[in-house]
Amino acid sequence: MTTTEQPLKRRSWTLCVVLVLGIILVLIGDILLGGIGNGLKASPRAKASYQIIQICTACQNYVIEYGTLPPTSENYRLIKILSGDNPRGITFITLRPSDLSPDGEIVDPWKTPLRIIFDSDSKVSCISAGPDKIFGTADDITNQ
Repeated sequence: MTTTEQPLKRRSWTLCVVLVLGIILVLIGDILLGGIGNGLKASPRAKASYQIIQICTACQNYVIEYGTLPPTSENYRLIKILSGDNPRGITFITLRPSDLSPDGEIVDPWKTPLRIIFDSDSKVSCISAGPDKIFGTADDITNQ
């Protein structure tokens, strides 16, 4: 194997591992949200946490594919990019219509658009305002 084949093989292996982990997260989320199993219903806080995990995982998969975070963290534009409006047409996230506002933004269970912040070249912070719908209060839900 040549030295140029090694980074490509390692990148392919990393992408496979991340995709498998993403599938596992989706299945766990589906079970939590009642799509599989005994019709269990997750709390709104659990649903918001799951949405945050979905966005962060999708952004990390984007980084693996393109070497950088998407060009914007603006909610509706980011969701379009992660949903397949990117140079290679890859779908990094699949959302239900109920997860989106009429403007195409991902919203938490209380219908407040999530705040998505790129902290560096590869770190993503997501925040739900929580039940009171006000950012910066004690009931906010975040991946931090």
